[in-house]
Amino acid sequence: MSPVLGVAVYLIIWWLAFFALLPFGATSHSEAGEPPPPGSDPGAPLKHRLLFKAGWAAAIAAVGVVIVYWGVATDLFNVLGRR
Repeated sequence: MSPVLGVAVYLIIWWLAFFALLPFGATSHSEAGEPPPPGSDPGAPLKHRLLFKAGWAAAIAAVGVVIVYWGVATDLFNVLGRR
């Protein structure tokens, strides 16, 4: 697998993992029973923890790239057309 393909696979897996992790641990003002600050949406999360979720997405993407690299290196996905 070329480095460019590795980076592309990493970015795709990172974004998928990041968007999948966004709703976890998010509690809105209305769910917490607190009044939202003026000018804010009542559904906005109290603590978004984006850096924490981005770190988990990076770890998941790194593992995903290793799995894809292993699959390509062992021809698990039959990319070369061999039987």
